[in-house]
Amino acid sequence: LFLTERYVDDTEATNGVCARIYQVLLHAKYAEQNQVADLAMIPMKEARIHLYQMYKDKYITYQEVPRRDHNPETTIFLWCVNNSDEKFAVVVDDLHKSMLNLRLRQEHEIEVHKDMLEHEEQHEQDEHEAEKVRAFKDVRNRLDQAIVNLDEMVLMFDCDIR
Repeated sequence: LFLTERYVDDTEATNGVCARIYQVLLHAKYAEQNQVADLAMIPMKEARIHLYQMYKDKYITYQEVPRRDHNPETTIFLWCVNNSDEKFAVVVDDLHKSMLNLRLRQEHEIEVHKDMLEHEEQHEQDEHEAEKVRAFKDVRNRLDQAIVNLDEMVLMFDCDIR
């Protein structure tokens, strides 16, 4: 549970809104959309958008509570954290996609800078060329580190699933 919570927090690109919603649902167990908006201190429209996105991504689910019939207008929808193993599979899949994207970016950077690297080995460089090589190596090192970090996260989730 902690790993998923951390993953939602780390992957959130909207100032932690989904992480706050996730925290609200962890503590409240079940909550209506308006309660989630109030407790997470976000506008109702924004809460709705993020709830449906998190539902689509399988981090949360909902329970229908019909008042009279199963008419959606009279049904109460209670949101809750998805505690199934399916959630972990989604996270691991996202991590694998991210790793693939990083490896593709790595290949792209090497292809783009291939001539510069060949030139580096054969000739002495001026300051401008040396700076380009240093910048490329910095990018390559950052991509390598990101891949290692993702690989560690995949390992943690794989161990947590089992």
